[in-house]
Amino acid sequence: MGRWWGRGYAKAAASSAVELLREDDVAHIFPGHVSSERVAQKLSLHSTAQLVDGEAVWATDDPNDA
Repeated sequence: MGRWWGRGYAKAAASSAVELLREDDVAHIFPGHVSSERVAQKLSLHSTAQLVDGEAVWATDDPNDA
């Protein structure tokens, strides 16, 4: 395990990025990239059924709930 892993740096950086991009409320994550999926989950994002350019769309709200 890297010496910087498990310290919450990825979550802090991603949280800042989400705040900057708040109007979109989505992330595009390569399917199966578990570390990115965990960070997304910690930011209250969930996987949707959508794929864009081969990447899974994760969102704060399900667009089908509208």
